[in-house]
Amino acid sequence: MLDAITIHGYRSIESAIVDFGQVNLLVGEHGSGKSNLLDCLNLLYHIGQSNCQGYVNHILKDNNALYSWFSHVDEEEGEVPQVSMTCHFRKNQYHVTLGPQAPYNVVFHDESAGFVNDKSDYKVAFEGQNHLETRLTEENLYTVAPFIRRAFESFQVYHFAEALDPQRIASRSDLDDNKQLRPDAGNIAAVLYRIKQHYPSRYHLIDELFRQTEPGFNCFDLEPDKEYTRLIECRWRHRHTLDSYKMSHLGIGTRRFLCLLVLLLQPTPPSVILIDEVELGLTPKAQQIIGGLIRNLGEEHQVIVTTASPTFIDQFEPQHLILCESVDGRSQYTALAEIRTDWSEARQIHTTGQLWQNNWFSLAATAPTNQPVAGGTMVFPSSFLHTNPTGGDRPFDKIIDQILLDDGDGQEQTTEA
Repeated sequence: MLDAITIHGYRSIESAIVDFGQVNLLVGEHGSGKSNLLDCLNLLYHIGQSNCQGYVNHILKDNNALYSWFSHVDEEEGEVPQVSMTCHFRKNQYHVTLGPQAPYNVVFHDESAGFVNDKSDYKVAFEGQNHLETRLTEENLYTVAPFIRRAFESFQVYHFAEALDPQRIASRSDLDDNKQLRPDAGNIAAVLYRIKQHYPSRYHLIDELFRQTEPGFNCFDLEPDKEYTRLIECRWRHRHTLDSYKMSHLGIGTRRFLCLLVLLLQPTPPSVILIDEVELGLTPKAQQIIGGLIRNLGEEHQVIVTTASPTFIDQFEPQHLILCESVDGRSQYTALAEIRTDWSEARQIHTTGQLWQNNWFSLAATAPTNQPVAGGTMVFPSSFLHTNPTGGDRPFDKIIDQILLDDGDGQEQTTEA
């Protein structure tokens, strides 16, 4: 679990320390720096893969914007553009400082990792300077390096922008590429097929939840290619005609909803799940469903998502929120619990999304009155999808718990094809 991250000098993040819990909602208006924070974590993923140069080259070469990657500095005063990040884990710590190297690369000005013992003493296991890729992969390093590399493997950001391209999600995938959904969702057919074969309760839950937002959906059509038997394509059948359709026949938001369902219900999700703009393209009903799945998954995995949707925020409690604001062009991140804790009475009247939308989560705000508030959430009449916007029992969570328990707590089962 990532306990905290310290960032200096990345785009709008001039200086920030962000503490994380199990479930974290980065909430704020567009341009507040939500995605920049996830970009930093994604950079750490590529550092752990020894692909820092390739990643930076890929994202910056097209627009020749290497220096825009760093916060503005006054070079006349001798300030040097650089990005500095420190990851705080329970027993380990990692630090890196990167600087620009023309035309499209960066250099590791310094890098270190170490242990934090019970007395809060930090002991450096290794350190290095002026190299082009991480030293975490060097075999002679202490055991802290493999731990940090494994942690960084979960720092891939799921946005599913590629899933909006019909060619990606509709393409055939390798049947054996089924252990974990990739960020581009290109292997969604193989992952779904594995779930169908070995985790029937999870598969039926995905099937049922998807039907809630796509009334014409009857079932998935998942069979390996007859000619190329190691390839599989994700298709679906219409409830009225029973014709088989490609995923490209679904709407953009519907395809993205399916990607999120599979991401959150796959049997072996990443230990840390990062989702950018989670509400993008989702109906209010779909946002409620995804919120319920994240609450459930957050009991055993760490989840960090960005959102600006009051409807999605409604699915969570105030203590899950990290407020993102842009002050004079600089991003600031504040856990709501650090600002105020007297929200229990307000939550008896208003939803979390309503309170955020009306700016009650700030030091200067006053307690809301017992009056209607703009915005709000849609609560389903169906008990299967009901969530309580003002806290308390959430039957949807209990149903998910029971369904996943029926799958043998993650143990694979064998079913007929």
